[in-house]
Amino acid sequence: MARTGVRPSAMLARQLALRAARREALRQEQELSRGIWLIAAFSATAFFVGTVFFWWFLMRHVFIGITGDKTAIMAATFDGLGDAFAGIGLGLAIAIALHVSGGYLRSRVAQMTNEIKVAILDLELELLRWN
Repeated sequence: MARTGVRPSAMLARQLALRAARREALRQEQELSRGIWLIAAFSATAFFVGTVFFWWFLMRHVFIGITGDKTAIMAATFDGLGDAFAGIGLGLAIAIALHVSGGYLRSRVAQMTNEIKVAILDLELELLRWN
């Protein structure tokens, strides 16, 4: 060990305390960001689920029994088409909301992680001052 005027036991205690603080910071970061991937997965798939719902609704309800006059067919088709597009709109709204909330949560986790790192640096400076 280098000669710094610090007792080896105090130096070892400082290193152990800093290692424990860093390990706890890593554990906290992992715990905080544990479920964020699920929000990202839902935000990526919500629009596609809405689109599938749209096509199911379109085939099931809009194109049933198309016979008769052209204007009646168009009126029946476009009447149900607006309802079918609601699935896409709902999926898109859910995807946008989840994307925004996932970004917010990721930024909060990053902010808390930075605060923990600053606290570890403060701890290191305080330990150096006491030795």
